[in-house]
Amino acid sequence: MTFLQRRTNCIRAAYTKMISKIGFGLALGVVLTLWANNSRASLPEVVKYIQDKYHRKITIFDLSGKTQLQDIQAVLVCLLQPEDHLNSSVIQLKSRPSLKQISELSLHEHFDIVVLAGGIAKLANRFEYLAALCELGDYFVFEIENKMADQIPNFLNQISAEIVPVTKEKSSKYNCYVVRNRQPILLKGWITNTDFQLITSHHYRIVNKLNSTVNIPSGISLYAFRYLNGIFPSVNELKNSIKLSKYGGFVALPQNAFLQGDKVVWCKGPDNVRMLPEEGVTSILNGLHIDQMNEYHSYCVKEYKRLILPK
Repeated sequence: MTFLQRRTNCIRAAYTKMISKIGFGLALGVVLTLWANNSRASLPEVVKYIQDKYHRKITIFDLSGKTQLQDIQAVLVCLLQPEDHLNSSVIQLKSRPSLKQISELSLHEHFDIVVLAGGIAKLANRFEYLAALCELGDYFVFEIENKMADQIPNFLNQISAEIVPVTKEKSSKYNCYVVRNRQPILLKGWITNTDFQLITSHHYRIVNKLNSTVNIPSGISLYAFRYLNGIFPSVNELKNSIKLSKYGGFVALPQNAFLQGDKVVWCKGPDNVRMLPEEGVTSILNGLHIDQMNEYHSYCVKEYKRLILPK
């Protein structure tokens, strides 16, 4: 291999590495701009395009019922069950979360893709609601009524994310947009109130600690599921899933139990927190019968203080 060939290969490798890092932010803009110019993009097409870029199991928070789980590795948190009712990877909410709930949720949880299709004109504090959803996912795909599209420039001044317009068919009543969130994402524990930084890509979803990297599961935490009035899985199904889960060695708190449809997986808790997993699981199971959220939160905090072991 000649010097020129080696140099060319090095440049190509460096370029590929650079694209892999900035990758989707750039590629998304290029592809969606092409779609926009041809007026062919629809919200489901955009969501599917983003889904296909991931090389891990992802979580989609869909407030519209537009997402299908065919041939993808994903956990779907939604209001309406898709056609394949009771899909094992689906988590169903009772109603659309309020602005207050979304704002609070964004402080503690983060999803890969957030979807909202139409109906924005009927929302109170609509642009505050959109801004809150922007904080909730790596990508936020939404449709807005044409009559409101001219307000998007003002909306851009309220958020720190990147936004790409996607124009649909001219006959459509809606315009589609994609918001790309920035890294890292600053979050805190629901119960422990511990601050941490979440770092995500198409390949991983991690929290960097002093001497280690912790993988964060896809899905939604049990605490957030209760906070959003989740109705599927049911309480009985949750009990069975928790009992069958591999909780040994984990800090068994509702914020560390992630629901992936009818499956529960655990996330490692803060390094300075220790408790007996069996006692934590028993406490979680007993708390499932508490309906009022303020009572549930008080119960979780009280149990956390009771179960915590000395350092």
